[in-house]
Amino acid sequence: MSTLSSRTVTLLFILFFSLFTLVSPVGPGEAADEFTDIHGHWAEPSIKQLVSMNAISGYLDQTFRPSNTISRAEFAAILMNAFKFQPKNSVVVFLDTYKHWAKEYISNATSYSIVGGYDALHFGPEDPVTREQMAVMIANACKIEGDFQGVGFKDAAQISDWAQPGVAAVIQKNLMSGYPEDNTFRPQALASRAEAAAVISKAIKEKR
Repeated sequence: MSTLSSRTVTLLFILFFSLFTLVSPVGPGEAADEFTDIHGHWAEPSIKQLVSMNAISGYLDQTFRPSNTISRAEFAAILMNAFKFQPKNSVVVFLDTYKHWAKEYISNATSYSIVGGYDALHFGPEDPVTREQMAVMIANACKIEGDFQGVGFKDAAQISDWAQPGVAAVIQKNLMSGYPEDNTFRPQALASRAEAAAVISKAIKEKR
């Protein structure tokens, strides 16, 4: 069986690296201030604010991809960076996060009771954040509470019991809103990167 020539290996490596840089997000502080896909976007000011704070970043191809979903790990990391939470001595590590890039962010967010796992062993770092999960994390980070009895969305019954206080809090503080066209909150809908940036930007002001 013949082996690949050094030239072929080099070309394959270059191809792989090129594809990798097009799809991989860069770390905070490494993104360009201007992204090619947010000009005129409704969340542009919020995105730029968080980028300037080194709380969120884009991709090496100078895109932000505002409509993409955002993972639970990414959201926890952005919150920790945006709110400047100092690490605690207590360490919480889940079975599925001990080798994850966001392990320390997730541990810190859990120590502050901002986020929790699905159970004692599983966090689901790569699972996309739902709107009700985002609401709860924001409410916990801001330490705000709300009265769920005042939440009148048509789909209020679909909001999980554990998420109801958080959803009520962010709604009543105007940190999140529902969909006026049908008066729904859509709690299990997946949050986008743009939505996450906008909500965190509002939450920063509330925290102050």
